[in-house]
Amino acid sequence: MEKPKRTNRRVNLSKNYRLVVKYFIPLGNEKIPVCEKAFSDITCMTRRRLNILSNGFRKTHSSPKEKIGGARITPMDTSTTVSITNHIQQFKAKKSHYSRKDSDQCYLQPNLSLNKMYLL
Repeated sequence: MEKPKRTNRRVNLSKNYRLVVKYFIPLGNEKIPVCEKAFSDITCMTRRRLNILSNGFRKTHSSPKEKIGGARITPMDTSTTVSITNHIQQFKAKKSHYSRKDSDQCYLQPNLSLNKMYLL
């Protein structure tokens, strides 16, 4: 019969150490320490969002990069966009009656949906 295998619990604790985050609110030239709840209420960030930001900062040691705006990740091929435009132009369009002057805007029939246009 074998002896039970024991693990060293201290080694496991050192791998998954807990991150301590301190929150400060700037007031004039000084920073006032506040609790997580107060910081969350003042900045209108959820507790989950604050955890995501702090864990990301711990890994990269920098603020997260903004992903808003800019080019799309997967731009469509020009041949695909041209074929879609040609397919939509095959449908009968109605002239706009919303403006007083003659505009070039046309509207598709209201009963057409993306599903119906795809099937036609």
